[in-house]
Amino acid sequence: MRKANHIANLPILILFVLFLGAFGIAKAQVKFSASVNKNTVKIGDRFQVSFKISGSADSFEPPAMNQFNVHSGPNQSTSRSWVNGRSSSSLTYTYLLSANKEGKFVIGEAKLIAGKEVFTTQPIEIKVVKSTSQNKETNANSNDVSNYVFLKCYTSKNNAVVGEQIIATYKLYYNVNLSNLNIKAVPSFNGFWSELVELDPNKNRGTEVLNGVTYNVATIHKSVLFPQRSGDLVADELIIDLIVQIKDNNRGGSVFDRLLGRYKNIEHQVKSTTRKIVVTPLPSSGKPIDFSGAVGKFSFSATLDKTNITANEAINLKIVINGSGNLQLIGEPKINFPSDFEVYDAKVNDRTAVSSSGVAGKKEFEYLIIPRHGGDFEIPSIEFTYYDINKKKYITQKSKIFKIHVEKGDENGASVSQFSRKNQSEINVIGNDIRYINTTELKVTERGNLFFGSGLFYTLIATSIVLLIGFLSIQKKLAAYNSNSVLVKGRKANKVAIKRLSVAQKHLQNRDEKLFYEEIFKAIYGYLSDKLNIDVAQLSKDNIKQSLLANKVNADIITLLLETLSSCEMARFAPVTNISKQEIYANSADVISKIEELVK
Repeated sequence: MRKANHIANLPILILFVLFLGAFGIAKAQVKFSASVNKNTVKIGDRFQVSFKISGSADSFEPPAMNQFNVHSGPNQSTSRSWVNGRSSSSLTYTYLLSANKEGKFVIGEAKLIAGKEVFTTQPIEIKVVKSTSQNKETNANSNDVSNYVFLKCYTSKNNAVVGEQIIATYKLYYNVNLSNLNIKAVPSFNGFWSELVELDPNKNRGTEVLNGVTYNVATIHKSVLFPQRSGDLVADELIIDLIVQIKDNNRGGSVFDRLLGRYKNIEHQVKSTTRKIVVTPLPSSGKPIDFSGAVGKFSFSATLDKTNITANEAINLKIVINGSGNLQLIGEPKINFPSDFEVYDAKVNDRTAVSSSGVAGKKEFEYLIIPRHGGDFEIPSIEFTYYDINKKKYITQKSKIFKIHVEKGDENGASVSQFSRKNQSEINVIGNDIRYINTTELKVTERGNLFFGSGLFYTLIATSIVLLIGFLSIQKKLAAYNSNSVLVKGRKANKVAIKRLSVAQKHLQNRDEKLFYEEIFKAIYGYLSDKLNIDVAQLSKDNIKQSLLANKVNADIITLLLETLSSCEMARFAPVTNISKQEIYANSADVISKIEELVK
């Protein structure tokens, strides 16, 4: 009977043992530890203390840290892993601390409750020594917030070739409350052509962990950069003024202040880090003579709307360059039109988009062509060459040869008269319809009085010869003058600049700020490149200043020019600006006019 009772109680015993085993396993799965990144610190130095929890827990109680300045925390970070079919997770609480005086201090034990179990960490001793620098003592001041609000600059690549696109991103990291953010200075990106990326305020915020500390992160500025010259270029600093709300560690105030903590607002200026980008020239091997500088990945096409027409009938040639890269810097392709064709300036359609991944889209060139005479003509194959970043070589794409048949039409623009002969019997003699033979006395001029061989005749012959000699001499000088490409570009610089400024004015009237500032920027830099004979890739503010000084341009004009360029750059890239667009336009036109008067 007793044996039967033992057997009956066996399932209960098994369940009890399993319960104890499960309880032991649950207890063993929870781990709780404390650590610091350094045990010896100087006065004012920041250090981190971390409390790591492995497994599930109900509550966490940090130790008292009154002897330290608590700059941020607790900052939470989690991690998960899967090993041999088993998953595990951990949670870490991190605090950023500093000490105001030297000595030995103890971070007491932290407490963790998991079910009915209580876990504690081992106390940690921190040794604080004197700072060897006056600056370190200053860092102990609670007004120094540089460790928990700062700006960083990131670039998608640190090595590139001329014309290759690079993404520059500026991020603000913070662990305190911020307000009144105001961009003080935007990056100038000297040596780059840059395009601003419009940021979505709902998608440019998040959190990141740096050196074990979790920060709130906001992307403040992002640009696509295209280096215009080789050498060491810099994505320079972004500067922001803001107000930081930090905890006031001074005792005093009301009971509520002591219970809830006192806070104070501090005006602070944040400067971002900078990034150096090493830019190498495009390879000379395989580079065509007429290479226009296209860098990226592109496709090319050319189409003609009709090939059989009548003289004076218009046809359209359309060229499309599609892809990603420095599309906006690609100029018109070189096309050899027949001399009998009247060709109008190309209509350029820029259908590009700027995003976080770079510049992509297409650029179209449309030509209106009018053949003036009949015959068979052809437009030779049109070529487009770009440097492929991925393949690291030049790629040339060609169109087909366009053969055009032009029927002879009304080349003079006038209709041909048709005449019909009337029957002779229909002619009536009315009044003077038929003239009779003149019976009046005929006057005859003597031989010696004829114009041919007279003094006036020889005078006109001599004058014609002198005029012909003068004309040939002037034509020879003009040909020599026009053969100097530098002088030609210099003479045309003002016309090109005026044309771009007129385009900018249209964008201003249409309230398209982005295109307005682009055209102003192109107008000034294009004018200076042609007028001063400096390649666009070498156009820096220093080169412009030195060249204008060498041409004896007044310092006030140079200052106005550089200020206009800086204002234009800031207006193009700053999210908010109070700069008058009318003022930028007026200053641009004024400075070009003054330089045109002085530089011949």
